[in-house]
Amino acid sequence: MEPEPVASVSAPNFFVIGAQRAGSTSMWRYLRAHPEIFMSELKEPGFMCFDGGTPVFSHVGDDNFYDQIVTDESAYFELFGDGASQRYRGESSSFYLYFDSAQEAISDRVPDAKLLVVLRDPIERIWSSHRYLRRLGGEPIEDLNDALDAESTRIEQNWEPLFHYVAASRYASQLERLYARFDRSQVHVAVLERLEADANAEMRRVFAWLGVDEQADVGAEVVHNAAGSSRVPGLDKILSPGFLPSGLADRIPRGVKDRAVKVREKARVTEHDPIPEDVRRRLMHELSDERTALPRLVDFDPADYWATFQ
Repeated sequence: MEPEPVASVSAPNFFVIGAQRAGSTSMWRYLRAHPEIFMSELKEPGFMCFDGGTPVFSHVGDDNFYDQIVTDESAYFELFGDGASQRYRGESSSFYLYFDSAQEAISDRVPDAKLLVVLRDPIERIWSSHRYLRRLGGEPIEDLNDALDAESTRIEQNWEPLFHYVAASRYASQLERLYARFDRSQVHVAVLERLEADANAEMRRVFAWLGVDEQADVGAEVVHNAAGSSRVPGLDKILSPGFLPSGLADRIPRGVKDRAVKVREKARVTEHDPIPEDVRRRLMHELSDERTALPRLVDFDPADYWATFQ
């Protein structure tokens, strides 16, 4: 039996759906600072992927992965209880773009939802994902070429989608599925590289699409969750989802959390190691079809921002 569309004034009507490692954390923080937008305190609840069931992956990149997933319907809708007065009530689960089941669930439950997609150069996304998983300790293979060789086996074995390096970087097929379920006016595609170059300008594009105050000050000066490690020992671990018991985390004032995150991001040592040329050549070949398919699905020229398309 299909779920009935949700009509509650406190139900979500806005979703940041991915891609992973493409700026969704920054988007979530900027959006939740806007006075007309409520974003759930919990990032990545994943309910629309795992509605009513327990996610079971044979391997995950972060031991805390399951701690943040919400599968109970009432617990999920409670995430938005404080946002009844806001025009938009949203959440950010960056793997929704990759999972057709998530797009189907959103379409069934919230057919008029607004869907924000954030993309980045697909090869840079793959490189960032691998470095991030290595930093977490979840990626056992140091060499990205070898990890790419293992990808098809990992997908068959149901590894967490962040390990689906190339598959999750095929944006065109994911957007085609999305447009088959939602009118294109309901979808906006933002660009991480534009966000990094001028966060305020990119957020104004998002706010204009949503029809909210474009000039609201949302503190768009820090890109959050960049690949790298913090100069403050242990801060990455403490601020990772699920590290603190939920009861204790809930008692920490939001302002204190936000200040701690800003300290972490300003203290982060961002890793800018260049992608090995043999890896880049391989990925350019594997993603060659994207250079033809993607431009007709977005309202910007990927070649203006991404080396992969040049």
